[in-house]
Amino acid sequence: WTGLKLLPVMWFLSVILCDSHDYVLIQEYKAWNEAQDFCRKNYVDLATVQTDEEWSELNKLRAKYRSNIWIGLYDDVNSWRWSFRDERLTYARWDEDQPDNYRGDQDCVMLHSNGYWHYKGCNLKCVYK
Repeated sequence: WTGLKLLPVMWFLSVILCDSHDYVLIQEYKAWNEAQDFCRKNYVDLATVQTDEEWSELNKLRAKYRSNIWIGLYDDVNSWRWSFRDERLTYARWDEDQPDNYRGDQDCVMLHSNGYWHYKGCNLKCVYK
């Protein structure tokens, strides 16, 4: 086991819509597209964050697990979009120096363990909401 490089833990968030919305933390490691497929089949979609209140709610959930978490934001080359309803980004909580598109292969967004958004490669296995 020596010399192994561990990747950051990445889970994902799903949203459940009723009269309002609730978030569900899925504690499985999946690439962004896999997490999106899972959420669409079992819930509604990956989580969207469009207000300070939603950001705060997600951060409370994230803080319990101290993890990096996929959310439903992605770069479609022309604009930032939410996977749910294909809406354009109107609210953002980027971390310092983000988005950076490191190595030119980052198109998906995670809620970083520090609570802010990071631009990452979509094939990174993370948990999700």
